[in-house]
Amino acid sequence: MQLRTNTRPITTMNRRINSKANHLEQIKPVMDEITAMELGHTPLHIINCAADSLGHFRKWITKGHLILIRCDDRRVKWDGDSV
Repeated sequence: MQLRTNTRPITTMNRRINSKANHLEQIKPVMDEITAMELGHTPLHIINCAADSLGHFRKWITKGHLILIRCDDRRVKWDGDSV
């Protein structure tokens, strides 16, 4: 858990996350720290649509993180195709 205050970030993590980084870039260090806790089960990270980024999803999954994603139904054009 991390809370940004007017003076400094307060966190439950062992290491600090760059609180000025984009919110998507703050997720993987949290995932890594939770995995390092060796809780005996694979952690499931629930990602809200505010972090709806296929590129990040692919990076997290490649690193072995298990994610459940709440996405919206928005579609975009890629090379002329709706995806």
